[in-house]
Amino acid sequence: MTVKVGLLVMTLALVLAGCDKSAEHEAQTRSERDWARQNAEKMAALNVRLDNGFSDAKINPKDAGRVCRAAVASLMGRDPTLIRVASSNEEGVDVSYVSPNDGRGWSNHCAINGDRVSWTTISNGVQGRWRTEDDIRYALNGPSVKITVRTNGELMSQKTYQID
Repeated sequence: MTVKVGLLVMTLALVLAGCDKSAEHEAQTRSERDWARQNAEKMAALNVRLDNGFSDAKINPKDAGRVCRAAVASLMGRDPTLIRVASSNEEGVDVSYVSPNDGRGWSNHCAINGDRVSWTTISNGVQGRWRTEDDIRYALNGPSVKITVRTNGELMSQKTYQID
């Protein structure tokens, strides 16, 4: 009987100790959420990436077109002057070009979020899968559009294009 009571007391002590840790964890998590809520507006107001100086503010349609043209040029090894903006709206930018090698037409869609570019192909009016294997970043500096492409954390290319 004494052993059973001892085990019961030890079990109860462990459960209560776990509750304290759980309560501590919950308090820390709640504190982190509160901090994030309180500072979200401040962070959004700053909208600055310190590593390249580019503001994450909404990009205007002309610059979005320039970024998409440069990203597709970098990914496909094309001259951005061959790439034309077909449309640009809040959902992204559609670009197209004709390959000088085989005369075949190609279309792509870009979405821009902060300093990141996501892309997909468009074939016969149907959007393909989002190409998530590439981490594409851009920076604007006047007419210069710098595109950095990483795959699995490895730098694949970094090019700067002059696009008006």
